[in-house]
Amino acid sequence: MERRMWCFALTIVLLLSGAGESMAGPERPGTPGQLREGQSLSSPPDPSAYARFVAGRTRYLEEHLESAEKAFQTAVEIDPRYVDAWYNLGVTRHARANLEGAVEAYRRARELQPEGLDILNNLGVVYFESERYRESMGVLQEAVEIDSLYGEAWYNLGRTYSELGRVQEAVYAYNLAVHLRPKDPVNRRLLADSYLTAGNLEEALDAYERAVRMDPSNAYLLNNYALTLTLYGTLDEAIRVLQRALVIDDQIPELHFNLGFALQAKESYAASVRAFELALERRPDYAEAQFQIGVSYVKMGQYDAGIRAYRAVLEIDSYHPYAAYNLGVLQQEVDLFEKAETNYRRAIQGLEVFPEAYNNLAHVLYSREQFDSALVYAERALAQDSSMARAWNNIGLILLDKEQSDTAAVLFHKAVAMDSTMAQAWTNIGLVHHYAGRPDTALAYFDKALSFDANSAETYNNIAQSLLRLEDEEQALEAAARAVELRPDYAPAFNTMGLIHYRRNEFLEAEEYFRNAVFINPRYADAYHNLALVRLELGDPNEALAQSRHALEIRPAFKDAHLTVANALVDLGDLQSAVGILRDATRSWPEFAPAYLALGDVYFETGNDTAMREAYRAYIRLADPNEPTIAAVRQRLE
Repeated sequence: MERRMWCFALTIVLLLSGAGESMAGPERPGTPGQLREGQSLSSPPDPSAYARFVAGRTRYLEEHLESAEKAFQTAVEIDPRYVDAWYNLGVTRHARANLEGAVEAYRRARELQPEGLDILNNLGVVYFESERYRESMGVLQEAVEIDSLYGEAWYNLGRTYSELGRVQEAVYAYNLAVHLRPKDPVNRRLLADSYLTAGNLEEALDAYERAVRMDPSNAYLLNNYALTLTLYGTLDEAIRVLQRALVIDDQIPELHFNLGFALQAKESYAASVRAFELALERRPDYAEAQFQIGVSYVKMGQYDAGIRAYRAVLEIDSYHPYAAYNLGVLQQEVDLFEKAETNYRRAIQGLEVFPEAYNNLAHVLYSREQFDSALVYAERALAQDSSMARAWNNIGLILLDKEQSDTAAVLFHKAVAMDSTMAQAWTNIGLVHHYAGRPDTALAYFDKALSFDANSAETYNNIAQSLLRLEDEEQALEAAARAVELRPDYAPAFNTMGLIHYRRNEFLEAEEYFRNAVFINPRYADAYHNLALVRLELGDPNEALAQSRHALEIRPAFKDAHLTVANALVDLGDLQSAVGILRDATRSWPEFAPAYLALGDVYFETGNDTAMREAYRAYIRLADPNEPTIAAVRQRLE
C-alpha cells in the first residue's frame, strides 16, 4: 500500500531564457561604388571601345543601368583587355543585383590588374552578398596585404569575419577601419557590434557611446547601444535610450522588443508585455516577441496566459525549441505528461543539442512508468552535458525503480558531489536508505535536503513515510500535514495522510484523503488502489473492485492492485475468478510471494488441498523468513 516516493530533478532554468536583439541597420553604400574614368591603363584603350565606355558611364550616371551595361559589354567585346570597362561592367551588374555576372566581370578585371584594390574590394563585397564568405575573406585579405591602410577593405573584411563567426578577427578589422576612418559612424557601430558579439560589454559600451555622439539620430545605433546597456545592467539608462530611439522611429519592431526586454529585466512585467505586443503589431510573425510575452506572464504567475503565449509562438514557428520546452514545463507541473512529452520532443527537434529538454523528457517518461525510455533520454542529456547533476540524479532514480539501489546510490552521491546544494539528490539518497529498511538514516538525508529547500512538500511527504516505517504516526501526520500546507495541489501528500489514517483504522478519514488525491491527480494509481483497500475494510467489495481495476487501467503492472482485485472477488464469492487473477499474477511475477499466499488462501477456502499446499510452499520459499504469516501457513500445511 505504501506509495513509491520520488524526487525527480526537473530542469526549468530556460523558462526565463531569451535575449534582446541587435539590428544591422542601413550601412553606407560602399558598393556598387565609384565608376572608373576609363583611362587607368598605361596604354590607351581602343578608341571605339573607349567611346562605348564613355557612353556607358553617361548612361550609368543617368541611372539607365540596362543600357549602361550593354555599352560596357560592347566595350569589352571590342577590347577584351580593357580593365576599366570590365570593372565598370562589374559595378553595373552589381547595381542591377546580377551578382553572378558581377563576379565574372570583376574576376576578368582582376586577371588584368591583380593588385587593383577597388577590384579586390568590390569582388569581396559581391562574394559577401552572395554568401560566399570564405571567398570574400580571401580577396579582401589580399587587398589589405597590398595596402594595409585601405580602410574600406578592412571594413568589409570585418563584416566577412563576423559572418564566419571569427569574432576576434572582426574586432581587429573594425578597429583598423575606425583608426583609418575615425569620423565614420558606421565603422564605430560595427566595431561596437563586434565587441557585443564577443561579450566584451565595456568595450562595446565605449564604442557605442562614441558612435552615438557622431550619429545621435540613428535609431538602429541607439537600439544596439541600449541592448548593451541592458546586458550590462544599466537598465534605466537603456530604457531612456530606447524611448529616445522610438521618438525617432516607432515602427522598428526591435526597438519595442528591446524595451520590453529591459523592462522585463527590471521586473516590470506588465509594461514589458505591452512593449512586446507593440513589437508584434509591427511584425506579426515576430516569434521571439511572442515568446517573451509568455516569459513575462509566467513571471507574473499568470500561467494560463503564459501557456497561450507559448502556443501562439508555436503557431508562428512550430519547432521553436524554447517555447516548446517552456510549454512542456508548465504542462508537466500540472501532470499533463502526454502533452509535456509532445512538447519536449518538439523542442529537441528544434534544437538538437538541448540537454535540459532531454532530461525533462526523461522525467515525463519516468512519471509514465516508461523506465527504459526514460533511461535512454537521461543518458542522452548526459552525453550532451556530462556535468548535469540533475541527469545523474535522474538516472539514479530510474535505477532505484528498477531495484538497482546500490548503483542508484552511487549516482545520487555523484550528483551531490557536482552540486552539493541539490536537494532532490539528497532526498533520493534518503530514499535508498528508506527502501533498504533504514528509516532513521533516511530521515537524516531528508533533513539535509530540507536545509537546501526548506519548503519542499515532496521532502516532507517522504519524511512522513519514513516516520510511518518507525511507527511514529503522530510525527508522520505532522510532516504530511506540512506537505499539504506547502502544496495543496500535491496529491502524494493527501495519499500519505490517507495512509496514516488507514493505519489508525480511521477508514472514513482515510477515504476522504484518498479521494482528494485522485481528484487532484486523476491518473494517480496508488491512491485509487488505497481507496479500494479502504472500501474493502468498509465492507464494499464492489466499489473496491472498481477502484482497483481503475488503478490497473492506469498501471497494468501494478502487482498489489492485482491482489486487491482478487480479494474483492473473494469477498464477492467469485472464487474461480479470484484464482484466475492470482494465477496470472504468479505467472507474471514468479517471485511475488504475496500472490502465492493469497492463492493458497483461496484454495484453502475451496478445499483444493493439493493446490493449496503447492501455493503455500512457494510462499514460504519466497517470503522473508521473519514474515509473521509464515507460522500460520506452516500450521495449515501440517
